Amino acid sequence: MEKVCEFCTALRPLVYCKADAAYLCLSCDAKVHLANALSGRHLRNLVCNSCGYHLAYVLCLDHKMLICRDCDQKLHNVSLPHQKRAIRSFMGCPSAKDFAALWGLELNEIENCSSQDQFDSVSCVSADMNVAQFSAETSLGLVPSAI
Repeated sequence: MEKVCEFCTALRPLVYCKADAAYLCLSCDAKVHLANALSGRHLRNLVCNSCGYHLAYVLCLDHKMLICRDCDQKLHNVSLPHQKRAIRSFMGCPSAKDFAALWGLELNEIENCSSQDQFDSVSCVSADMNVAQFSAETSLGLVPSAI
């Protein structure tokens, strides 16, 4: 059975918050962590796109997916090294643009969405996989992960 967001129980979780011990979709992550200044300081990790359970530790640029250590070993042959970028924990509430940069995505229509709609509606976001657009990582308030 596929894991679902523990807040809305409807969407696939993309974020894990250790302080809350909860897997959350992006919309619920924003709602929960915008609630007050203390919850906004919770360190969160992105969830592996392959298994949907473990915490991602790298973005495989060749597969264009976030993967955990276990899935990395299953997917990648030592003789065929893939380009990878380390994934870090984050805190606060990154915007949809910031998440896109973290994932190596380019958002073509994000300017047409209001800031509130960025987390409430996925339909207004059109993502185009473009790994070259990863430069905004340093401006996201990301901190090294202790995975």
